[in-house]
Amino acid sequence: MSATQSIVPFANFSTKKLGSLNPTVATTSLHEVFLKYVTTLELTLSFVYYAFVFIAVVVGNALVIAAYKKNWRLRTTTNTFILGLATADLLVGFISIPLWLYVYSCHYFDIILRALPYELYITFDIFIGCASIFQLTAISLERCIAIVWPIRHRGIRTGVFRAMQVLAWGASAVVAGLYPIQLKHWEEGYTALIFSICFAGPFIVLFTVYILIYDTAIKSRTRVRSELARATMHREIRVTGTVALVTGVFMIAWFPFFVVTVLATYELESLPEPAGLLRLIAFVKALHYTNSGLNPMIYGYRNPEMRKTMRSIALKFCLLRSLFNRPHGLQTRQSRSGTSGTSPGNTLGVRNPQSGRTLTPTVINAVAFVNKAGDVESRPASVGE
Repeated sequence: MSATQSIVPFANFSTKKLGSLNPTVATTSLHEVFLKYVTTLELTLSFVYYAFVFIAVVVGNALVIAAYKKNWRLRTTTNTFILGLATADLLVGFISIPLWLYVYSCHYFDIILRALPYELYITFDIFIGCASIFQLTAISLERCIAIVWPIRHRGIRTGVFRAMQVLAWGASAVVAGLYPIQLKHWEEGYTALIFSICFAGPFIVLFTVYILIYDTAIKSRTRVRSELARATMHREIRVTGTVALVTGVFMIAWFPFFVVTVLATYELESLPEPAGLLRLIAFVKALHYTNSGLNPMIYGYRNPEMRKTMRSIALKFCLLRSLFNRPHGLQTRQSRSGTSGTSPGNTLGVRNPQSGRTLTPTVINAVAFVNKAGDVESRPASVGE
């Protein structure tokens, strides 16, 4: 079975493998297995749920990126890493989720799933998952240096942190690029590599880092005397708390995925029967994709500046859309009165004494102001002739 880092999706379970779990499945196709164990209601609910996840992922992470670009106060070192994480989550919404729904649908509707597109999807999914965990690890290391060794942190050049970002993306590309190479050759070794590099190793690093941060924060309560230093330390710890929360949610969301991957590679018999297995796979997929939609909510909840900027951008976008879609005021009045031409309230009729004809100028532009008596008046600013 091509279990490895392919999230153990349905295409990885051949009928032979499923037959080892349930002999009655050995002679049936995967499409027939789906029709037998996955109901139309479950399929519909899955698509509805993923529609909400897609909207949350795309809108939320797009607002995070836009807020970073708009508000210069958000352009800190930590938020630069968060920007990279938001970019990875945005790619999950635009690419991974639609492709996963396509893979899911192919097995239910008996559509031929080509090997090359499927392998590209798995490779990209590995790339995004590795990029997320590597960037979270880099953020946590940066937070550790900022709190435990603040003076040293101020002396680190910006280029060093940019190099950490490039390294996170580059390492993710290397690990993902090994997936199509290892197929049918050393799948068990690749699973062990993925589990060690993308989960166990980062987990140990993150656990150690936050132990150091917690210890330093406890000591700073009695050691720091200056109010300014105390406020600075409080701000740094709050930012670190946000990163820790994002990291914790990520670990919870991805832990079932790694467990199923390892079991599918080394202990396939320990997994449940096909009916439970298909639902288990669907659950772990939905869980780690939902994580990409939760991150922007955490940023907004924990960072007032981020929340304010995101709200401002969202309101501005909604206002522009309403102005763009709203009909012109003159057209609205015409539709209400049922008449054509210009509105009497906006025109001046001037009679030409020589021809006896009434000349109608264009619409008057009026401005509102407050007079000396305190009343609001409206006077024409200009009249088009």
